[in-house]
Amino acid sequence: MLSDARRIHSTSPTLGCRCHLGLGGIPSHQASNAVRFSRVRNRSLRHEVLEPLRNAILFGQLPVGQRLLEADIADQMGVSRVPVREALQQLQHEGLVVSSPHRGSVVATIDDDEVDVLYHLRAELEGFAVHSLMERGAQRLVGPLQQLVDAMRAAAQGRLVELAEKDVEFHRLLVFQSGYPILSRVWSSMDGPIRARLYRSHRIGPFRQDVIDYTAESHQPIVDAIASGDCQRAVQAIKTHILETRRLMERGVAGRGP
Repeated sequence: MLSDARRIHSTSPTLGCRCHLGLGGIPSHQASNAVRFSRVRNRSLRHEVLEPLRNAILFGQLPVGQRLLEADIADQMGVSRVPVREALQQLQHEGLVVSSPHRGSVVATIDDDEVDVLYHLRAELEGFAVHSLMERGAQRLVGPLQQLVDAMRAAAQGRLVELAEKDVEFHRLLVFQSGYPILSRVWSSMDGPIRARLYRSHRIGPFRQDVIDYTAESHQPIVDAIASGDCQRAVQAIKTHILETRRLMERGVAGRGP
């Protein structure tokens, strides 16, 4: 699938994928942009296969429409096809991969209108999760949440992969601690397309810096509201944050002003 002739290990802070970029010898039926994956050595095969594949899609190293061939990926990573197949199934569940009988697995198109709807759904879902947390006692999460906010502020100074990851961790913590496993499953199914759009806004667009700055700073009011014990304030804070993020990214992706 990919040439071994020339390989460059990706270390750019804007890429987060532990993989190599193939620069030549790609068959004509393959997409021009390709990724060379490192061999897997960790026992947690599913995770070790899933993470670089997901990052390669999120950060644009695997372009929309790129075929993902189980045999080639398994050979590059030094694993059987089973964990590769499981990883592709997970990515399909996340909305990052689509599969068809004739083409197999390919990188999915991220529909901006669909992501827009997902942001509104996510605002309601996380609002419900925060309401549940406040009723059950959320003070225990103030410390971990504040640590994630501090990490986001530090990462905003050029470590954009870390910034995006800490952002996801913050929201995942709220949802997964809500006491409702169904919320975690639904939230996870929304995460892929939303994250793809967020990462794109961090990398490109005329309002890129606005999105980065807002991502780093806009979580603090959520933590402050939770710490205050005011349930209504906390719910409103998480909803405002999510919908304002959507507005900023819509402006940046479309390349237009307010």
